[in-house]
Amino acid sequence: NLVRLEMAEIAREVGVAPTDLRFTTALHYLRYEWSWLAISSPGTLPARLLRLRERLGELLLPKQRRGRECPRVVKKLPSRYPIKQVRSAK
Repeated sequence: NLVRLEMAEIAREVGVAPTDLRFTTALHYLRYEWSWLAISSPGTLPARLLRLRERLGELLLPKQRRGRECPRVVKKLPSRYPIKQVRSAK
């Protein structure tokens, strides 16, 4: 929940939807910064959070996806029995 909350704040500051940010990238950056916050002085927290938000704001998802190569269809299940061949009478 903390990652999503921070992503929402970053998205609000950048002016995009929160779904336009990459969750895994945000998670990795936050874990890295939080590990440094555990051993640093409390006075560096605002500067680190500001730097983190600037870095995550640059990592937006692309606006357009690439197109499909094949149309979406429901595939027919294969039959367990062989197909009966009709032979023509000569």
